[in-house]
Amino acid sequence: MNEIAAILKLAISSLKSQGFRTKSLTASRATPEEGNILVVTLQRSSKSTTTEALIAINYGVISKRIADAMGQHMEPIDVFAAHWQRRYEENGQERWLPVRASDEPQAAAHALVAAIESGLPELNKYATDAALRDLFLSDRSPGLTKLQRLLYVCILLRALGPEDLQAAAVARLRAEVAGTPHEGLTEGRIERLNLQP
Repeated sequence: MNEIAAILKLAISSLKSQGFRTKSLTASRATPEEGNILVVTLQRSSKSTTTEALIAINYGVISKRIADAMGQHMEPIDVFAAHWQRRYEENGQERWLPVRASDEPQAAAHALVAAIESGLPELNKYATDAALRDLFLSDRSPGLTKLQRLLYVCILLRALGPEDLQAAAVARLRAEVAGTPHEGLTEGRIERLNLQP
């Protein structure tokens, strides 16, 4: 294992103390209430070399309820298939962190751990389906397309309510896909998932 890989492994392994399990550069933890999966991954830039790497920290929440409705698999865990996604930021801007083979391993890992932990409060904030529903209802959906957000909020409203918002959400979804190649598939999903109140 090279020096950079050892630093990354040390950093991601730090999440074990918070109930995450780790595999390679991914840490994940299932929520006990709903079975949603919280994910943190370290991603090396394609511009990385053996002596210097740029690292992105990716966060995600995989909703078991949405995954089941959409026929998506929860395993293997993939942050890019998450229903909420975010990347580490500083001052409101995504930031890739440099790690060098010449860095002192403990210090470099400690800096990565501090960056990882700075995103955990927001990850935990969106760990529940109710929190995801409320976020999607606010017309925000980090890491998702508008179509995905509209479909997912319909799924969550159907399961969690409030029922009085369901019809409007389905109408917005239908309006979004009207006259597009997605219209037929979306109508099929609305019917199959019994989303129309």
